[in-house]
Amino acid sequence: MYRFTVGSVSSSNRIPFKTYVIEFIKTVPVHFLTQIRRVKCREGSAKRGLREWFDHFILMWGYVAAFLLFAILLHEVQTDEISPLTSPLMILGIFSAIGLLYGTISFIVQRLERKEPEYKYSHSTDWMFLILLFLTAFTGVLVGIFRHSNMPLATYITYSIHLSLVMPLLILEVPFAKWSHLAYRSFAIYFERLKKIKIEGTS
Repeated sequence: MYRFTVGSVSSSNRIPFKTYVIEFIKTVPVHFLTQIRRVKCREGSAKRGLREWFDHFILMWGYVAAFLLFAILLHEVQTDEISPLTSPLMILGIFSAIGLLYGTISFIVQRLERKEPEYKYSHSTDWMFLILLFLTAFTGVLVGIFRHSNMPLATYITYSIHLSLVMPLLILEVPFAKWSHLAYRSFAIYFERLKKIKIEGTS
């Protein structure tokens, strides 16, 4: 991507290393964490652009919260001890569930309505990700409810279904589709900024 953006400019202007660092700090973390440019994706409708950004933002951070809980903090979460609803882990889990369920339902509804150009033609892989993510979050919520309700058999059955959904989501869908575009979008903006600096000869 760098070669086809910054590297494609035939200019005698050289970008100082300091500029690479400064522009990286100013650009990549902000767009990686906020995806704020998505607000401008809907031309002529600031309100619609803001709504789409919010849906994407809450879904992304719901997923990030789930990743923190069930990858980084897994040894704290997967225990026989049931955490109280006021514990930080439970609050993070509730936020994750709300973000994932709200985001997936919102995008599923938009694809069913087919009002906007990007939702008129949905590939099977678009549906696969949304449905898998929704069912994973939904069964995860059910597991939590059954655990807190002291219903072991319902917990075990639902947890087995939950795991059967998590595996294809994490092994097949997420690494090759969703994780990559988080970095791709941020670096595309970063490289475009560097390209402009190289053309203009300013830093």
